Amino acid sequence: MNITLVPVGQVAGAIPAILPFLNESVQWARGRVTADDLLRFIVTGTMHLWVVHEDNVAHGHVITEIKQYPQCKMLTIQYCAMTPGTLELVEDEIQYKHRLLHLPILYSRTRAHHHYHI
Repeated sequence: MNITLVPVGQVAGAIPAILPFLNESVQWARGRVTADDLLRFIVTGTMHLWVVHEDNVAHGHVITEIKQYPQCKMLTIQYCAMTPGTLELVEDEIQYKHRLLHLPILYSRTRAHHHYHI
């Protein structure tokens, strides 16, 4: 199982494969966002789309946002939806990729958000 950051210029090609997962994220958001909102965040670069995949089949998505707080920056996983059991398979890879980018990680897990210290 892999997770790949989708460049903004390639988002349109990824949307058909992840649309069911985007709709699931909208349901979990309970009225905070629509699918159009999520797509706008991704296409404008406000948030970043990561696709979870294996053998050219999408198994989910993660949408991240870099948040600037008074004392630090945090990479926040704002939305994610995946086939059951997939998150456990890619959590280590998410952390590994951020270490490759020289981003120190502070990992705080809740049902709604994940935060990584940058």
